[in-house]
Amino acid sequence: MNQNNYAMIGKLSTSLLHDILTPITSLTIGASAYQGEMAHEMKPIIDNSTRQIKEFVDIMKDFLIENDSESVVHVNKEIHKSIKLMSHKAIQQGVQIQFLEFDQVYSRAHPLYIYQIVINLISNAIDASTDCATKKVIVLLKKEKGLYIIECKDFGTGISFRHINEVCKMGYTTKCSGSGFGLYSVKHIVTQRLYGELKIHSEPDEGSLFSCRLPIRK
Repeated sequence: MNQNNYAMIGKLSTSLLHDILTPITSLTIGASAYQGEMAHEMKPIIDNSTRQIKEFVDIMKDFLIENDSESVVHVNKEIHKSIKLMSHKAIQQGVQIQFLEFDQVYSRAHPLYIYQIVINLISNAIDASTDCATKKVIVLLKKEKGLYIIECKDFGTGISFRHINEVCKMGYTTKCSGSGFGLYSVKHIVTQRLYGELKIHSEPDEGSLFSCRLPIRK
């Protein structure tokens, strides 16, 4: 595995840290109460937390054992894995994730590239949807004239016109705890690694649509 992929795993692990810390915290709290009168009530929490950790570890194990070289991947499958990783955050914030698959897509790529794109877009969409009426994130995959298109749509706070050209710059963030790396890495992977194009359409208080247009490579 080369230095770029190690760096990507490091950034990905940081962004997903809360997804494993939350169930561990639940386990810690549950364990302290398990010996007392709350034992019966805590068992479902402990069982659910254990399941979440196992799912997280299983998927992260796939990241680490993948061959370093690119290969033809089933893009639908990689998106499903990414959505599964983000499902806990979505449930916590009361946001529904819907995946619309119009085509089965196979293309040459490293799975980490697909994960990084989808996870960052979904994570941002969930954050944007927290305080809006329509708490839904739609992920779409389709083919179009030699391209495959991955889209992520939310109905949240949106992005003002003057910020559209800034959101993909390294270090730019409007979040109190943001790193400013997520969308930068998405654009870099889309344009420099997968030789595609990233388009953004957004209106304040109406939501955002991120569209990754990628050539199908065999």
